[in-house]
This record gives sequence, C-alpha cells and structure tokens, in this order.
Amino acid sequence: MDWFKAKIEQLPQFSELLQKIEEGQTVQLKGLSGSLRAFVALQLNKAANRPLLYVASDLDSAEKMRDDLEFLGATRPFAFLPPLQFEPYDTVEPSPSLVRLRIEATQTFLEHDVWLCVTTPQALLESLPTPEEFVDLQLYLKKGLEISFEKLIPQLAELGLQRVEIVENVGEFSVRGGIVDAYVWNYDDPLRIEFFGNEIESMRFFDVISQRSIRPVEEATLLPNLQNGRLGAFVDQLLPDNTILFFEDQQLANTRVEQFLTRALQAFHDQQELGLDNPPPETMYLSPERWKSWNKKLT
Repeated sequence: MDWFKAKIEQLPQFSELLQKIEEGQTVQLKGLSGSLRAFVALQLNKAANRPLLYVASDLDSAEKMRDDLEFLGATRPFAFLPPLQFEPYDTVEPSPSLVRLRIEATQTFLEHDVWLCVTTPQALLESLPTPEEFVDLQLYLKKGLEISFEKLIPQLAELGLQRVEIVENVGEFSVRGGIVDAYVWNYDDPLRIEFFGNEIESMRFFDVISQRSIRPVEEATLLPNLQNGRLGAFVDQLLPDNTILFFEDQQLANTRVEQFLTRALQAFHDQQELGLDNPPPETMYLSPERWKSWNKKLT
C-alpha cells in the first residue's frame, strides 16, 4: 500500500495539482472514481500539510469515502461530519451517534492545525457551537479533584444532560447520594463518579444494561451536546482559510445546497402561518450568500 501512495506522489500530475492548489487555483480532476479519490485526498492532505475537507454529494457517498480513508490508514486527525436533520426544521430528535460525530468533528477543527474531514453539503449548512462556548462548556474531571458537589449538578445540565432516576440513554445523568452517573456523547459508555465530600474519590465506566463496572479511569473530559440551544457558528467562521475544499461534484453540491435552503425558507413560512415561533433560516443554516462566498474563498 505504501509503495502505491509513493507512486502517486511521484506523478508529475500530482506535483502540478499540488502547485496549483498552493497558488490558490481551482482544479477540476477527471477520471477519479471509487477508492482512487480517497488515495488522492489522503496524499494531498499529507503533501500540502493543510486541513482538507472532502465534500461528498450525499451521505451514502460520504460514508463510503470515510470507510475508504479508514481502510487506507488515515493517520492525520480524521473526522466525519454528518448532517443532523433529514429536512429543514426537523423536529425529530437526532441520533446520539450523529451528535457524537459532530461533537468530535468540532473538537478536531479546534484542536488541530491539520486534519482530514469527510462531510456532505447539507452537513455544512447546519450550525455548530462557537469555539468559545464549546471550550467553556467542557467539563474536565480527575480522580482526587475537589469540586463542589452542588455546583456539579447544574454544570451537567449545562452540558445538555437531562436528570433522571437511572441512566439508561445517552444525554442523561443521575444522582444517588455521593454518586453521579453521566452518559455524555463523546464516550461509548456512561461514567460513574463517586465523591467523598467534595473530592472525586473514583471514576469508572459502567455497562448501561447490567450497571456493572467496566473499567476505572483517572480522568475524563465531558463535552457538551450540540443541540443545547447554543449553536451560533458556521463552517465559514470555524474552519481556517487554508482549508482545501475537495468536492466529489461541486455543481451537484451547489444544487443540493440551493434545494435544501429553498425548502428551509418554505418550511419557515409554513410554520409562521401556523403560528409557530421558529428562528429564521439564516440563523439556523448557512445562507446562500455565505455559502457562495466561502466556496469562492477556499476553492
């Protein structure tokens, strides 16, 4: 596999592609299909040493590209940014797995200078938390740390967790005596935090079905839910200006964006007629003007 990657880097066409991108030119690649796109994206990300955002035409194509890149052994910080909604103003509660992926993608954007991310046009239209709020809302816990037990409860609510009697699902927390259980989006299993007074005596992940301990942990960072009402940033604010935009099909992506935003505007007007007080589309989704401006700046 490594020899094939090296061969791609040695091709004159690849060097020419890299040079044009460094000069800020828009490049159209023809004849790339299947896993070859993943090879080129991976090597371009490595050779240019810049963040690369691969925009697939739809979710199925995005998942296929993600699988190809993982198979090829993407070593740079790698993220997958899916859409949360099927349709504009969708009231269906998003899947916790999708929420988690967007949380992890946001964390990747903020913590690393060079990364590789696969996404879709619709996913790029949905808002994300501002960097300041995403960082401020994180909760770092460590064994032996002294933290006010009374202050911890509202902090967990700030993360977007709902208080329940027994934790069974992602997005829940419970309190029993000096024990706090929290099931946040960035961990596979819920976390049990045991206090002695205001000191964290122990922490461990546990099985949500049997409630039995899985493994102890010395420290943990609890990340906030993206659906907690604090959304306010879009990709044109969040991603650096040196990001390489790699479209599977730019014309199709622009069409998908236009169609989605048209449906969003129609849905907003329909809900207004029903007396529903929803925020306007430009606060929920990246506007058409900003989408075009961002594309022009990065491609």
